[in-house]
Amino acid sequence: MSFLHFRESTTPPVFAPAATKKDTPAIPDPQVFTITTLQPSVSGLPTVSQCAVHLELLEAFTWLHNRVYKEEALSETFGEDPEKNLWWRAVIEVAVGRFGIWWEVVNAELKAREEGEGVSNTDNGMKVLPRDLLPPLDVLMVWHSYMLNPRRYNEDCIWFGMGAMMNIAFPYEHIHEAIDDDKWDYKLSGHATRYWERITSQAPDILEEIMWKSPPKKFIKCPTCAKEIGVFICEIETKNRKRGWISEEFAVDCEDCGMNITMESLCAEKFRKDIKSLIEGGEDFRMRITSLDLQGATYLHPSSPTSFDVLNSLNTLIRTTFPEPPTLQSHPTIASIITPLDTHPIHSLLQSCYTETPTPYSLNLSLAVLRQYSFVDKMHHQLWIRSPGLMGRLPLDSIPLVRPRSETRSVVLINPPDTSGFLHRAVSRYETYFSLFKLHPGKILVPTLDVDLIWHSAMLTPAAYREYCRNVAGRFIDHNDKLSDDTLGDGFEYTSTAFEEATGGEEYGKCLCWHCETALNEKVKPEGEKEERWKIWKKAAGDGKERLVRIRVEYYREVEKRRRSGLGGLEREGLFAAMKKK
Repeated sequence: MSFLHFRESTTPPVFAPAATKKDTPAIPDPQVFTITTLQPSVSGLPTVSQCAVHLELLEAFTWLHNRVYKEEALSETFGEDPEKNLWWRAVIEVAVGRFGIWWEVVNAELKAREEGEGVSNTDNGMKVLPRDLLPPLDVLMVWHSYMLNPRRYNEDCIWFGMGAMMNIAFPYEHIHEAIDDDKWDYKLSGHATRYWERITSQAPDILEEIMWKSPPKKFIKCPTCAKEIGVFICEIETKNRKRGWISEEFAVDCEDCGMNITMESLCAEKFRKDIKSLIEGGEDFRMRITSLDLQGATYLHPSSPTSFDVLNSLNTLIRTTFPEPPTLQSHPTIASIITPLDTHPIHSLLQSCYTETPTPYSLNLSLAVLRQYSFVDKMHHQLWIRSPGLMGRLPLDSIPLVRPRSETRSVVLINPPDTSGFLHRAVSRYETYFSLFKLHPGKILVPTLDVDLIWHSAMLTPAAYREYCRNVAGRFIDHNDKLSDDTLGDGFEYTSTAFEEATGGEEYGKCLCWHCETALNEKVKPEGEKEERWKIWKKAAGDGKERLVRIRVEYYREVEKRRRSGLGGLEREGLFAAMKKK
C-alpha cells in the first residue's frame, strides 16, 4: 500500500500553511542521518542512518526516471515512444557505457591512491569511495544494481582485476550530501564534477549529454571479420528499430563480410574468446564464475583445501573438451559450445554468463537496472523516508524545523529517540532473517520489503558483506532477483513460518504502512487482518493513542501532498494543536 492509501477513508484536521519556509517541518528529520554512523561497519550490518540514505538515493533514482519520462526532446534522439519505456531503456544503456568508463578509471585511481595512502579509510580500516570520485547519478544507479548481484559483482571484479573496487564501500555520507531531500535531485560537488569531466569528456547530467550530442551508439565487432561497427542505441525510425542495440530482435548486417550479426552470435563470440583465453592463459587463468567458493573466498585464499574442487574441475573439463580454441566455424552457437559441458554440475551457471549479454560483464547490467527499478518503484510507493514512523517514538513537539543543509551535518542528539522506529525494527528483522540461511540450508528464503531494503544496504559494502555471510549464514549468500512469482510465493510462505518460529510468533508479512509503523512506535499494536486495518484507523478518534497516530500520519501525508504540488509546507504548530485538542 502507498503512503496515500488512506486518503479517502479519513477526514484530516485542517492544518494551516506555513507562513515562511522557516516554519516548515524538516521531513525527513535530519537526525535520522546522524543517529548512527554513515561510515561502513566492519560487522557487515548496515546502520539506521545508512539505510535512511539508501532510501534517499532510491528517491533520487525515481527523480531521474521521472525526468526521462517528461523530457519530450528525447524523441529527437530515440524516436517517438508514447509510453516512454523505450527512452528509459535507452538512457540506462547509455548509463551502462558511462559506468564502464568510470569503473575502470576509478579502480586505477584507487590503486594509485592506495600506494600513496590517498584512499579514505574509516576508523575501523574499511575503505570508502572518496568524495571527489563520486559519479553522476546514472552511473551510481548502474553501480548500485551491479553490487546487488554480489556473486557476479565479486567475480567480475576478480576477472577484470578490479581489486580496489571489489573492496570499496558505498559512500553513504557523500551521497547524502549530494541529494536535496526536498526535490530529490542529485548534484555532484565541484571536485567530483571536474574529475568526471576530465576522465570522460562528458557532462555529468546524462540527459544533457544525450540531447546535446549526436544520438549515442554502441560499438561492436563483427565475429567473422572483426570490423568495428557502430550501431545506434535506439533507432529513431520505427521501421529500423531492429537495428537498434536495445531491440530484443537486434540484428545488423556487416557491410564488409555480410554476416548477419545478432545478440546470440555476439554472445557466442564472447564465449569462444574466453575459452581461448583459458586455453592460452596457462594454469592460473580461470573461467568466469570459478573465482569464488561457496564461502565467498577467492581462489587465491580458499576457505578450505577442497572448496574449489568443483570449480577447478570445470576449468579442467573445458581444457579437456577444447584442446584447440573453438572457432566460429567449429562452434557457431552458444548451444554448440555448452552442450559438451552439460554434464558438469555448474554448467548452467556458466552458460548464464554468456546468454544474458555480449558485453564484457557476466550479467546484463541494463536488465539488472531495469529489474532493480521495480524495487525502487516499490520504495517510492511506500515512501518510508517521509514516514512519521521512520524513527523511534518522538515527543509531541519533536518535529524539527527546516534548517540550512550545512546545519544538519553536525547534529548531536542529546536526547535521541528510542530505538523502536521503523528502520530500527527493519534492521533487527533482517538480522533474524539472515540467520535463517544457516538454520535452513538449501531453502529459498524470501525477504519482506523492509528486510530487502536492509539486505540491499548491506550488499553495498562488499567486503563486510562477505564476512557477515560467513559469520552468520556459514556461507556466501547471493541475491537473486530473477526468481519466478511461483517460486517467490512458495519461498515466502516457508520463510514466514521459519521466521515466526525463530521469533516466537512475530508476524513476518506484517503491514508496513505509515499508520501501522507509527502505531508500533507509540506501543499501539495494530489489530485485525492486514487488509482490513484501514477501517480501524478510520475510526480512530477520542483521546487515545490511536487518534494521535492518525493525526500525525494525516499531517505528514498532507505535507507530502503539498510538496508534490509545489506548495509550501504546513505549520507544525497546527499538528501540535490538533493532537492536544480533546
